[in-house]
Amino acid sequence: MKKSLLHFLGILLLLGLSLAARQTSFAQDEESPPPTGLVDESLNDLDHPDDVQSGTSVSVHVLADGSSVEEILFQRWDNGDWVNANRSLYTYSTGKQAIEIVSQTWLSGVWVNASKILSTYSSTGKVTESSLQYWDNQNWVNLAKFIYSYDPNDNLITRLGQTWRDTLWVNAQLYLFTVDGAGNRIEEILQKRRGNEWANSQRRMYAYDSFHHQTEYIRQRWRDSVWLNNDRYNYAYDLAGNRILFERWRWFTNMWVLRSRIAYAYSSRGNKDEVLSLRWHDSLWVNLSRRVDKNYSHGKKEESTLQAWQGGDWLDLSRNHSSYDKAGNLLETVEQVWNVYQWENSYRYTYKYNLLTDIGEAATIPTSFSVSSNYPNPFNPATRIQFSIPNATFVSLKVYDVMGQEIATLLNEEKQPGEYSVVWNAERVPSGVYFYHIAVGDLSETRKMILLK
Repeated sequence: MKKSLLHFLGILLLLGLSLAARQTSFAQDEESPPPTGLVDESLNDLDHPDDVQSGTSVSVHVLADGSSVEEILFQRWDNGDWVNANRSLYTYSTGKQAIEIVSQTWLSGVWVNASKILSTYSSTGKVTESSLQYWDNQNWVNLAKFIYSYDPNDNLITRLGQTWRDTLWVNAQLYLFTVDGAGNRIEEILQKRRGNEWANSQRRMYAYDSFHHQTEYIRQRWRDSVWLNNDRYNYAYDLAGNRILFERWRWFTNMWVLRSRIAYAYSSRGNKDEVLSLRWHDSLWVNLSRRVDKNYSHGKKEESTLQAWQGGDWLDLSRNHSSYDKAGNLLETVEQVWNVYQWENSYRYTYKYNLLTDIGEAATIPTSFSVSSNYPNPFNPATRIQFSIPNATFVSLKVYDVMGQEIATLLNEEKQPGEYSVVWNAERVPSGVYFYHIAVGDLSETRKMILLK
């Protein structure tokens, strides 16, 4: 492999990207506003696209219902048929954490290794190290890695990026994170290695509302020993916690200048129907592009169309169709482009899972009623509640807010003796403190959990 390519791959990792994350990006609900973090938390992004503050890596492919992704296949449309391009294969620990992701390329009718991501975790499920290797046609060779550290509350506080040089790991960049008492990230600083010292490079500062929604971040660059403003991003939300507005400002001649905005529209059920991009021009907002989502299944969109504003009308550019299994797991996403007369296939992603049931029964019978604390906690957007019952009985499991209003009913039925695991997906619920109350016959218990978005 050429040195230039190796250097490029190393930069990708140290900029917070990964081949596997790139392959799944089309399946996620991508939006123009940048995510929290100077970059997309690299291998952290493989955990959950919204869980950028958790520091937990790679487990995005362990879904809320316990299913784990085994393979993601990327194919291109060529002369009326789907042709293999590349794929990612996932290996998990017994704790359902992705410890290895192998990316392969389809060449001359066979799969050829390209890159590999290896990850290790702490006892609390936080990633402690993620490394990238490339295949040199005979062996796996080190390329780059991240080393993570956390405070006693498991908040990410440092991320050290290193590159492999000759036979040694060499420091390249360092991220320093600061969080407030609620665990919200309020500052991060990127430093780069200059000789034997760390030198400031970039900084971002964050602000939140009382519901822990991110309302602002300011990006700055280090120059001549001072921090200089560069960009500012502001967010607004509705009463349900849905983001309804994003604005981008640019620092110009000692003042903030509004450059662009994105507006979000939702249905009565809370499904995102439209994402509209506009730019500020001659004292007016001018349409740029929009994405229209529709046909929701399992709370997830099945069709999304991208359009551009031209000549006073919306013109189709591309669209994708997604299909899901009964558990709501994504099975396939097909991307199509508009060629003036009709839609034509472009590429697709297909997903294979190791399917597990959302609520399962253990092989042994518990001797008493017990409830475990939900995990993770705090969480975003899903958390798991486990309990066990020794006898057949009616089980009620409900979620309440701090005002005592019922938010969700997770269980309300007769259950056989055994151990059970129930997932609450709070995707459409605002950040805050919630309580889950479980009633089993004459016994009951209530516990607190925290949703941080």
